[in-house]
Amino acid sequence: QFDVNWDALPEALDRFAQFFISPLISGDGVEREVQAVDSEHGKNLAVDGWRLHQLAKATANQQHPWARFFTGNLETLLTTPTKAGIDVRAAVADWHARHYSANLMTAAVYGRHSLDELQRLVTHAFEGVANNGLQVPQFPSDLYTDEHRGLLVRVVPIKESHSLEIQWDIPPTEALYRQAPTNYLSHLLGHEGAGSAFALLKAAGLATALSAGEGSGISSRSFFSVRVELTQEGNARVGEVAEVVFKYLELLRAPGGVSEQVR
Repeated sequence: QFDVNWDALPEALDRFAQFFISPLISGDGVEREVQAVDSEHGKNLAVDGWRLHQLAKATANQQHPWARFFTGNLETLLTTPTKAGIDVRAAVADWHARHYSANLMTAAVYGRHSLDELQRLVTHAFEGVANNGLQVPQFPSDLYTDEHRGLLVRVVPIKESHSLEIQWDIPPTEALYRQAPTNYLSHLLGHEGAGSAFALLKAAGLATALSAGEGSGISSRSFFSVRVELTQEGNARVGEVAEVVFKYLELLRAPGGVSEQVR
């Protein structure tokens, strides 16, 4: 994603399209990118969100591709492959050839030009992108099996805080964007009015905030989570907090469980 002055759009589109039409993938360029990724990874080591994301992978089905190291670093992207006799630049070029194809790509362009002119600019810029007729990669749905579910993992965070996060792997809902079922559930779980889970937890002095929603996933599975910011007392009674969340979900599933006020 990038922004340019409106009168520079034709030249910007042409330059951008060349990344996909005729990428250099030079040896020194690959090495610079590896260094940039390694630097980013080093920064992420002290970020709780990234640490928890990798923990989720470590507790998932280790035979599933999703469980692999997410970002990479100098060791995994350059040092170890090079020692194993792998030409990293050639591997990147091969990846590009196997995964980039016009039939799998989309571009969204917004500007002050007319729609006809925008279409002409985009067609002209991207018509050189090769269509290799590739298929969209599909991944198995066994990201978490029964042995990987129902786990309680206690984590010591970098930033001092107390929270409870409950996560479920669910079928992806991207195709249901018109109905947005998880948005509906997020609204109900995040409701703070009388009778809500948060209202009960707050009144009991166990929580200061509650949020819920669907996060990013893969083609076969997605993730829905509920996060509760806990008080000191809530941290000591985390089992009771979790019980309130699950009982609220049972209430929502029951006939007449959704108040007309919430609707």
